[in-house]
Amino acid sequence: MKNHKTNCAGFLWYLLNFSLFVLCLNLMSIQLSKAEDIDDLFSAEVTLDNKANNPLENAYKEALNVVLTKISHSDFSANKEAVKKLFPIPSAYVNQFRPSIDDKLRVSFDAEAIQDILRNAGYIVWGEDRPLTLIWLAVDWGQGEREIISDGNVDLTIEPSHSIDRSRLLYRRISEIADERGIPIVFPLRDTIDLRNLTF
Repeated sequence: MKNHKTNCAGFLWYLLNFSLFVLCLNLMSIQLSKAEDIDDLFSAEVTLDNKANNPLENAYKEALNVVLTKISHSDFSANKEAVKKLFPIPSAYVNQFRPSIDDKLRVSFDAEAIQDILRNAGYIVWGEDRPLTLIWLAVDWGQGEREIISDGNVDLTIEPSHSIDRSRLLYRRISEIADERGIPIVFPLRDTIDLRNLTF
């Protein structure tokens, strides 16, 4: 029975990793009236592997993929052959680069050139003006444990619990996926006003 529960938990977490990006996109229908200008859509920070045969070219390629993930359709950015066909030499679109801490490289690309290539190939380019998405995520952990995932400002003076750890992990994972896609998101504060208007 214990192994069965472990396998179920593992499957659910595996399913969660695949579902969170879909969740973020579906929640775009619950948008705030405010729009956000996303800066640095055409910049990315990646690891510079100095042991590779061509560390700079590898870093440019990885950074370009990061940028394409934020500005183009996911089907395109995940299609390595399509990306290679349109951008055979990533370094040709690099405006500037600079090293940062922990063997990282900050790369900035020619925004106009990249957008022109994508549009001429028939791909939609998502611009900097993006709706701010409010995420209400209610979780039933079972055994009477229920909560709303908040903005992550967990009171560290509270005694740590398994529920708090899971909440932090959920919050972090959703935030990471949203950041990878350039989706501006905000979680509820879970303050007295929120709690008064919620039944869960």
